[in-house]
Amino acid sequence: MNHIVIDKQQATLDLKTSENGFTFLANGKAEIAAEEGEGMLTLKVPDKTSFIVVKHADYGQLTWKAPGKKGLRKKKRYTATLITISPDKEYKLQKQWVIFEIQPKDAILTIDSTMTLVHDGKQQFYLPIGNHTYLAESPFHQQEEGTFELTDEEHKTISLALQPIYSYIRVKTPMEGCDILIDGQFIGKTQATSGHLREGDHHLIVLKDSLKYYDATINIGWREKKTIELSSEDLRPIIESKSKAIKKSEVVITKTIPNGKSEASKVAPIIFETLDDSLSVTPSNEPDFYGMINVHSNVIGANVYIDGKLKGTTPCIIKELAAGKKCRVRLTKAGFYDTEKIILVEGNDLTFVKLDLKKKKE
Repeated sequence: MNHIVIDKQQATLDLKTSENGFTFLANGKAEIAAEEGEGMLTLKVPDKTSFIVVKHADYGQLTWKAPGKKGLRKKKRYTATLITISPDKEYKLQKQWVIFEIQPKDAILTIDSTMTLVHDGKQQFYLPIGNHTYLAESPFHQQEEGTFELTDEEHKTISLALQPIYSYIRVKTPMEGCDILIDGQFIGKTQATSGHLREGDHHLIVLKDSLKYYDATINIGWREKKTIELSSEDLRPIIESKSKAIKKSEVVITKTIPNGKSEASKVAPIIFETLDDSLSVTPSNEPDFYGMINVHSNVIGANVYIDGKLKGTTPCIIKELAAGKKCRVRLTKAGFYDTEKIILVEGNDLTFVKLDLKKKKE
């Protein structure tokens, strides 16, 4: 938008285009004459024009809404780009969906160079057609890496099960009722086994009646299962100063308790993605002209229905839909409320549709 005084009664609109043969109607009524220039058409538009109807014999009709709440204003000059796409040109996908199914469910996944936290064991990505690399990691598991190729034919599903690394310490004592701690965490009485531990040094303590009977550093290797058998001679009271003494009351035993709460899913609006924010033209509705819809959701594997017919599961790309027509997109999955939306299929283009499913209460 260039604030240059051009006409005291009208607005000036410069349309960048290499085509001609257009008809322009201000607010859909008054025809506007176009002055041809080098790679540009210049229109003198009435003050406060809110939209312009663009017609062409080959490319069809477009209704373009002017920017701003007050429309195109007199004494102002505006610039826009008018993009035309031939109905004979076949649209080719530039991106495709890939779904990762991973165990454990809280793994970390790096695609190419982007790191993502996996939720509930599934994660979906919309990536360019071609080859990509992945690296899956999780604590106490072996990492797994590899490559995959995406084509424009259909989405890809990759299932990964990371192999666990089991390192732990088992402690056996002849002292009944003593408390056994690994790295300050209580693991049991008399005889106990730790949870999964990283390789390296770990602190083992045996307590009874507020007295420390054993205190040592234990080293374990990768995937090692080490057993420490303590005799009566190993268990002797250790007298320390008050400042360093460990009291039984200071040992906190923690447990993770699921709260059972879940956030209600918010239904997101449908998202349309075009070539850019400039003008585009919808071609005429010829029999051999079609568009595509890219459907995805907050839930993977939901059934996608187009006008009542099952077309796939989320995420998916529905091809060869009649251009210029509206279709009903509906998602269903057991345990969730159905959701749907009416979509206008854009000719020779890919329309993005995101529908969120809300989980039913038990």
